[in-house]
Amino acid sequence: MTSLCGYVQQDDLFIGSLTVKETLIFQAMVQMNKDTPLAKRYQAVDQVIQQLGLGKSQDTMVGIPGRLKGVSGGEKKRLAVACEILTNPPLLFLDEPTSGLDSYMANNVVDSLVKLSRMGRAVICTIHQPSSQLFCKFDRLLLLAGGRTCFLGDTHQAAKFFTRIGYPCPINFNPADHFLDTLSVQPNRELEAELLIQSVVEGFKDSVEGKEMRSFVEHEVNKHYSVSELKSMRTRMLKDMYRSTFFMQLWALMWRGWLALMKDPKLVKMKLFQTLVMSLIFGCVYYGQVLDQPGIMNINGALFILVVNLTFGNLFPVINVFCSEMPIFLREHFSGMYRVGAYFLAKQIVMLPLFVFYPLLQVGIMYYMVGFYPDAIKFAWCVLVMILMVQAVLSLGYLVSCMFTSIDLALVLTPVLVIPLLLVGGFYLNDESIPVYLIWIKYISWFHYSFEALMINQWDQVHNITCTTVENFGGGEPPCIRSGSMVLQQFGFHKGNFMADILYMVALIVVFRILAYLCLLARTWRSTHKTSKPGYEDQNNGSSGYRPH
Repeated sequence: MTSLCGYVQQDDLFIGSLTVKETLIFQAMVQMNKDTPLAKRYQAVDQVIQQLGLGKSQDTMVGIPGRLKGVSGGEKKRLAVACEILTNPPLLFLDEPTSGLDSYMANNVVDSLVKLSRMGRAVICTIHQPSSQLFCKFDRLLLLAGGRTCFLGDTHQAAKFFTRIGYPCPINFNPADHFLDTLSVQPNRELEAELLIQSVVEGFKDSVEGKEMRSFVEHEVNKHYSVSELKSMRTRMLKDMYRSTFFMQLWALMWRGWLALMKDPKLVKMKLFQTLVMSLIFGCVYYGQVLDQPGIMNINGALFILVVNLTFGNLFPVINVFCSEMPIFLREHFSGMYRVGAYFLAKQIVMLPLFVFYPLLQVGIMYYMVGFYPDAIKFAWCVLVMILMVQAVLSLGYLVSCMFTSIDLALVLTPVLVIPLLLVGGFYLNDESIPVYLIWIKYISWFHYSFEALMINQWDQVHNITCTTVENFGGGEPPCIRSGSMVLQQFGFHKGNFMADILYMVALIVVFRILAYLCLLARTWRSTHKTSKPGYEDQNNGSSGYRPH
């Protein structure tokens, strides 16, 4: 069905920061046959824009309610139709295409559908409270009540049929309203309505139109296919499930994701502002530390606050990445546009430059303001450790985003997951003092690996720390810490763990992202099985189900 038809759902879900033409270009990249040259894809986009009268709005953003001003409701509905006819399907299904539109916009949309049908395409749609003007534009009409066929035939014959069975349409009355009033079930009149519907159903069965329809259906149902024909159809169906290659899907998703990010830069600007401000604040607070006894505590605190700030500053924004786009992703995936893997990988690639730049910026500001070990190699290692730590944080954020359907629930439960990891990070609790029954938490804590790596990077080559107090082992003064090795020993850290910490963070990145991908796959599996149930309605967007693979 995916290869034979287009399906326009009731709710229009788009990336609002893209223009009308950019939206159609993306659709052309993922929906058109992989052998179609790029020039022909652009040509098809321009042709569809002209067919549906979107020329004036092709460079206008689709829009996000309350955030970005965009096209009108009628233009958005015609854009939804345009997305589906790019591949020139012989069948086009629409779910209430005029819902929420005024009479003028509704008339424009239906006129566009009439034009498409006159070009040799079958257009089938449900219609919500059509005016008499819209009703007359339909060629054939199907009326259902309780799942039973009350009428199927030429639209202008419907009024005559109802007159023949004793339910004539009043003069100057909208025929559509009359049919709905006749077949609707009113409260406290269920039995009477059931008898009326039954009489209409029986009347249609005995009519000429009903007999012709039944004869046609029985002829089609009795067709038989050989096993080889069924296998051939199945092979063709699986082959045509995705019209474009994996790399074309990946490229198109990356292109769309980058455009959406650059055209709606609010998140990028706010994150940049946050990074700059927090880095300067920390740099001023810990400015100009020297290698003496108070400086040890201050430098260690600056290192840990660097880890904590980059964790919480990057974790919560990324939780919304998959939650916010889940309805769009499910609709497009089940329409055969792209694979789950292509979508997941494209998200990682698009966001990677930003989340490499932010830790580089923060470390670059704080490193020399605080007075960490003044060496270019040490600085480079510090940047690498922070970039890996941020990637581990993002990996957990992706996992949480794919696990939960509600962004509010994800935001509430995330601190519950993160705080235990923070406590065993090595700053609040000595590494060798962690209870045995909680030791496993340390092995999944990026706080522990990154803080230990930063401490080793800072202190392993420090051999002379100033001590201004006189050591008095019998008094109350603590003994002086005279070298970096003593600092590491105080925290229970070992110099030989530096490369192991880096490798463990890489392992966390890989494991968390694999789990996130599996959770995203599970979401598509659950949605497929939900939509197979009768009467399923998606709670995220109100549309009546997605098409399964």
